[in-house]
Amino acid sequence: MRLTAVLLGALCLAAGCASGAASPPAPRSDVVVTVRPRLTGHVLEPNFLGLSLEAFSLSRDQFAHTNLAGYLKTLDSAGLLRIGGNSGDETFWTSRHERPSWWSQGTVTPASLTALEHAISGTRWRVILAVDLKHPDPARAADEAWHARRILGSALAGIEIGNEPDAYYPAESGYFPEFERYVRAIRAAVPGVALAGPDSERDDLRWAAAFARQEAPHHDIAMFTVHHYPLSVCNGQHPTIAELLSGRSTRQAGTVADAAVAAADRDRALPVIDETNSIVCWGAAGVSNVYASALWLLDYALVLAQHGVAAADFHGKISGCNPYSPMCPTGGGSRLRARPEFYGLLAVRQMGAGRFLSVTSSRPASVRSFAVENAPGRLTIALIDVGRAVTVKVELPSTRYRRGRETALTTTSPRGLSATSGISLGGERVRPDGSFPGPIYRPLLVATGRAFIRIPTDSAVIVSVD
Repeated sequence: MRLTAVLLGALCLAAGCASGAASPPAPRSDVVVTVRPRLTGHVLEPNFLGLSLEAFSLSRDQFAHTNLAGYLKTLDSAGLLRIGGNSGDETFWTSRHERPSWWSQGTVTPASLTALEHAISGTRWRVILAVDLKHPDPARAADEAWHARRILGSALAGIEIGNEPDAYYPAESGYFPEFERYVRAIRAAVPGVALAGPDSERDDLRWAAAFARQEAPHHDIAMFTVHHYPLSVCNGQHPTIAELLSGRSTRQAGTVADAAVAAADRDRALPVIDETNSIVCWGAAGVSNVYASALWLLDYALVLAQHGVAAADFHGKISGCNPYSPMCPTGGGSRLRARPEFYGLLAVRQMGAGRFLSVTSSRPASVRSFAVENAPGRLTIALIDVGRAVTVKVELPSTRYRRGRETALTTTSPRGLSATSGISLGGERVRPDGSFPGPIYRPLLVATGRAFIRIPTDSAVIVSVD
């Protein structure tokens, strides 16, 4: 009530109320966030959010009975579903009932692709399908691409040649001739199909940049794809929540994004982080599967987009479970349920599409802030707090903004960042069928180009003003 009275007083001053009445003092703010009218030049694309799944999902018939479509519709109107991962190079494609090779850990057939098509039917999501490069066979890859186009039709966004080839082609000079063999075979079988690559894993992106220089005269790829995970649990490492939410993690994401965008620009391709998540080697329990991961994802995804990445596909499983999967099946069945990271994805969704504006924070280490101009006179702001509760004064880029509303990503669990339950966006939760009623927004008073927002401890607030 006190905060409302203060802001009403500010409105009165703006309207020129009768003199003589004492104006109430401005509310105390812990942090000042200033949104400037300058566009950064980068766009939060309308279909920025995507998912990534292992090719084992195809070979093990995991798409046959899943309720994945409900989650896809909730997450985005038309995102990218990338099918690949390490198993993209460990599954055997055949359209002629051949015996799989000795190295194969699963077989993918036209029936597998038909099950995938049924699983995404009714959505406008599109598929990036990886073909095996580790065991070179361009003709087999071309046959898979031909069947994918026939079965998926316009839902096929592109064919990706190999998974993390920098792991088995240490020098990009050895990879590029094999890549070109695949390009020729696939283009001959499926003229006009979009191609993606190089799908590299190294964070320094020097290998990927060298590929981009070789590829630039050819312009074969429509999507320049790379992977990024800020932390690792491989080889006995033990990452923490504090490390995941640290400024170092955020800065690293920005550096990787800048390198990916620069390389993609050289090839006139879309920069896509087509496999990403919190912690490589399937995540860390107690870090990747708790509420902290939702806050991390909101911050991380907006950093990638703000630096120019066109799409980001978050890796996981739809059978079995691993710590960082945004959805997991319940009770050993095939029905999926939302997990903490899915709420982070939903929070990103609330930002809408548009150009990023320049934002500064008086305490950037404790309150991360982003602003997207969705349309002239309409603005959405994300405020992410890691630490104690704060009151944020938001200085808007103009006094023309008159109305506002806010919603919050929070948990009611006393475990806070370590919570696995009680997580909601705007007080609402994802239903068992994957649908989401939409967050509840509360009115926010905006006056004389500013607003005051109270952010609970360890939470995020999405603010819309017009």
